[in-house]
Amino acid sequence: SLILFPAYGLISLIYPIMAIHMGKYPWYGRGVAYMAAFYIIQYAAGFGLSKLNLCPWNYSGNGSLGGLVRIADAPVWFAAGLAIEYAYPHIKSMATALG
Repeated sequence: SLILFPAYGLISLIYPIMAIHMGKYPWYGRGVAYMAAFYIIQYAAGFGLSKLNLCPWNYSGNGSLGGLVRIADAPVWFAAGLAIEYAYPHIKSMATALG
């Protein structure tokens, strides 16, 4: 959904701040923190969009919080955070070379 681009675009703003403060923690601690940040962003975006009747997802059922996030996504968000951590320096160096 195009309406989610701003929510996921927050990654580019939040990640550098988190990475600076979390570099000293082990990989699993960083993964949990990234996962929590993704959950918070997804919940906040879903909450706001649901108030406008624009939320494109509904995770109703067991293991969900208000139909906005679900615990089954935890491994995905954990891995995505660590993948961004790995890719970010490479993307930043490419952007610097182009700019």
